[in-house]
Amino acid sequence: MKLLSIPNFSQLEKTHGSLIGVIYALMNHSLFVISNFMIQKAGKRLNTFQILSGVGIFLLIFNFLMAKSKQIPICNKDRKITKMLFIRATVGPLGAVLGFMGFTLIPVSECTAIQMTSPAFTAMLATIFFGEKYDIMLFLNTVLCFFGVMFISKPAFLFGAGEGNAESPHRSLGVMIALSGAFVGSFVQICLKKLGSMVSPFINTLTFAIFLGPIMAVAQIVVGMGDVYLSDVIAVAGIGLCHCGAHVLMNKSFALGSASTISLMMYSQVFLAYIIDIVFMGTALEFYSVIGSISIFLCLFITLFRLRMQNRQAITNMLMTSAK
Repeated sequence: MKLLSIPNFSQLEKTHGSLIGVIYALMNHSLFVISNFMIQKAGKRLNTFQILSGVGIFLLIFNFLMAKSKQIPICNKDRKITKMLFIRATVGPLGAVLGFMGFTLIPVSECTAIQMTSPAFTAMLATIFFGEKYDIMLFLNTVLCFFGVMFISKPAFLFGAGEGNAESPHRSLGVMIALSGAFVGSFVQICLKKLGSMVSPFINTLTFAIFLGPIMAVAQIVVGMGDVYLSDVIAVAGIGLCHCGAHVLMNKSFALGSASTISLMMYSQVFLAYIIDIVFMGTALEFYSVIGSISIFLCLFITLFRLRMQNRQAITNMLMTSAK
């Protein structure tokens, strides 16, 4: 007698595609948050290029082995798919570099707020490329989440320059780079949506890793290797493992849900990071941050509730049609 019934996710994807896509997206962003905290710890000894090159190589090995074990062809004969994979693989590392540069030029809070404009860019591109409907509720949810991020990150242009949030001499350049990174990230999400139903998530991530690992490794050689210890390798392996799961879930989420809705779930990273800060890092509760967290949580809850109701209505209509 089975005490625990494991759900059939393939069946759930068919019957509740959009809802499962959002759940995958939330799981994906949870792994990215865990990874970010691990990067913060590892970053005390390792530089960005060391971490990214290690993660890229880990992603490369993992996804190659998974593709081989599932007998998925590495090379695709369809030129259109190959072209899309190439664009996604080359643009992805560019977005990562722009994001890093933004954090080095302007305060973290401002860069975070600017990067969170990405769902708005994604919604715009999804409307252009896929004809997705961007209704008033989705717009209000986006605004609600964005204001939540503002309250948590407290950028200097709204809350004034406080401790650790001083005005940067390269602020204009930093803002432009951060905005460019957000737009590039949105473009990558559109590529993921396009590729979602065409290729395996392992192949999608593999092509990205083929470019990320070597490019970052070369950059690391240029700036100098430095000392790397076994503990550093273990730390990077843990970060790489989180990224393996996160990338697979991210690819599957865009294959199942609308790009606008799935992109909106990235705001959960800010909410989850703040919760982890309070529980594990001893961060004190602060009025604006609590308001911002509640705002983001409400947005995520409303999105999940709407998708649940839409799926229930779709199943009811399907049953009524089949009964006729």
